[in-house]
Amino acid sequence: MIKRVLILLFLVIVLTLISYGKEKTETVVNVNINNLYQLDISHLNITTKNISKYFASDEIVKIYPYVNPIYINVVGKMEYEIDGSLDQSIERFKNNYLKKLRDNGYTSDYETMVIEGIRLESIEIFTNKNRINILIDKYKIKIKWDIVILID
Repeated sequence: MIKRVLILLFLVIVLTLISYGKEKTETVVNVNINNLYQLDISHLNITTKNISKYFASDEIVKIYPYVNPIYINVVGKMEYEIDGSLDQSIERFKNNYLKKLRDNGYTSDYETMVIEGIRLESIEIFTNKNRINILIDKYKIKIKWDIVILID
């Protein structure tokens, strides 16, 4: 009888220890869910001169200019990553792009772009779903692709 009581007591203690070991603890982590989106903005008249009217400077990751098919072999399909300040990055991009046009004899396009800015075809931005919905509703922007990124 004592043997059965000791075994039963031992089982109760073991099961109690196991249940405490399995007790769930939840850690609350403040996570912002932002996505990286590539947006088709070709139907809008967004250029290097007016881009900040549409997008916050801290949202922009890359810009993709419209490249005229006539000189795509000279300039190539371009993309430009925003590094540091938006204004400085845009200025470096414009200088590079316009230099290629000027050096290859496309002076009329060069002069137009100096005055009006370089037209943008698409853009990559890092933002949340609410901001994207606002942009879609306001400007009828189309999403080319998106990637979910979690940040703590």
